[in-house]
Amino acid sequence: MQRREFLTKLIILPTGLAVVALISDCGGGGSSPGESAANGGGSSPSSSGLTGAISANHSHTVFLTDAELAGGADVILDLTLGNGHTHQVTLLASDLDTLLGGTPVSKVSTAFGHTHTVTFTPLGPCTSTNITM
Repeated sequence: MQRREFLTKLIILPTGLAVVALISDCGGGGSSPGESAANGGGSSPSSSGLTGAISANHSHTVFLTDAELAGGADVILDLTLGNGHTHQVTLLASDLDTLLGGTPVSKVSTAFGHTHTVTFTPLGPCTSTNITM
């Protein structure tokens, strides 16, 4: 089943309420070899998604929420303030499809005298078994 097809389905509860399925446990990756949460990015304790691992990092973090991952549209993410500056990284809709399929995606950030490569690594493909309500 395609991501967009799956996300458009509603679950009708016995009470008659409709609940939209949100993606969660298909994310959670983000660190790559040689990167740690401390130098590769942080995570948001109040939401689930993917933390980006950032090359040549100096205090930046970046987080892709499940809502952004499931949205189906291009996403521009801000790398948090680090050494007095920020960067942005753009994930195309096709990149989000790749992530939902379980394959890592690496993108180069905007420049501020230098760039960073940001890698998002999902734990695996998003399926109906790792979607939570």
